Amino acid sequence: MLTYLLYSLKRRKSANLITVGISFLLVVFLNLYFGTIHSYERQMDELAENASVYCRVTNKNGSRDSGLFISESVLDGLSASELISDESCAVYLLAGEGEFTQAEWEQCVHLQVSGVNRIEAADGLSVEKIHFNEEYEEDFFVSDRPVCIVDESVMRKHGWENGDRVQLTMYYYSSASELFKLELYPLGLIELEIVGSMERLMGVTSAIPPDVIIPFEAVRSIYQQHEIPFFADTVSFYVDNPLRLNEFKEEMKSIGLMERDPTAMDSYIGCTLAVRDRNFVIMATQLRQSIEILRSFLSMVCILTFAIGYIVSYLLGNGRMGEYALLRLQGMGSVKGTIPFLGEQLLLVLLGNLLGDAVMLFFSEAVVVILVNGVVSAAYGIGIIMAYWRMGRKRVMRLLAVSQ
Repeated sequence: MLTYLLYSLKRRKSANLITVGISFLLVVFLNLYFGTIHSYERQMDELAENASVYCRVTNKNGSRDSGLFISESVLDGLSASELISDESCAVYLLAGEGEFTQAEWEQCVHLQVSGVNRIEAADGLSVEKIHFNEEYEEDFFVSDRPVCIVDESVMRKHGWENGDRVQLTMYYYSSASELFKLELYPLGLIELEIVGSMERLMGVTSAIPPDVIIPFEAVRSIYQQHEIPFFADTVSFYVDNPLRLNEFKEEMKSIGLMERDPTAMDSYIGCTLAVRDRNFVIMATQLRQSIEILRSFLSMVCILTFAIGYIVSYLLGNGRMGEYALLRLQGMGSVKGTIPFLGEQLLLVLLGNLLGDAVMLFFSEAVVVILVNGVVSAAYGIGIIMAYWRMGRKRVMRLLAVSQ
């Protein structure tokens, strides 16, 4: 059997070269096709990882993104969402040292206080600018304890040191209508422990840098203790997976964040979400359209590949009817008689695949090469089996007559 197979390969050089060449071209073509799709999909994943979509809560017409009233229900909805990351929240207060009357507040209130949930929420703040007591360094910004870090110049002015407990009378911004006019209201006398100092902040915005920073959740706890409705002043974050942008926007609507309305009246209510997704949407749309166009040809490509595999195998099989009939006359069964031809064809297809792989490995990824080999082998395998199955059903004398 092996001797016959080797003899047949040598004798039919032209036909064998055609079979190898067609297999080689199919492998190259399919590698280019599937490789292009895979490349676009990889670019889409890389775009989602590297192209950040920044979001910020604003008022209805989008004219304000700081000093807002962002409700606690919105904050809770954002905290529960799995579609956002790097959420930055801040609340701004005023304070004065010690206890004093309401009539004295203008003379006594001179400290800018910020409650933030992460370093990035304080404009200009960085790890290098903070000098913590060791036990508070890791969890300060996520703590709900009454602790704070203070500007070094403020500490020198007041004679404060790390570890001191200071009493501050705090005031918060509010308004009866929450629309046009802000007023200060007393929050109460709060005792805080100084757990670190910070260098003077020089932010990139025009906002006055804070003298005292308190953990955001600690400020929220203070509001709750005094039974005062809590609002955040600024909230920003990033979309965790931009490929789920539409799902993200629907979820934001469900928690009360609407689209911007440029015609709306000015207000301090933080109820709108500004999503800076234009660049991502443009690039993602282009990639998605390219992928969809290529995928639209997938069924045609598969049909064409299987048709080529079948036609080539069928034509080659028809050319071997005489040899097959002679093997049958020598006593071989219909199945055993097709084995030399099946083996020969599969060997030629494998050779064509390997040649195509050798070329395309420089241009395609291994996963694409494996996929293409599977498709081409399946196409030829089905074609070969069907062609020789049909040939095996015919009577020997008819095969001899057809082969003449």
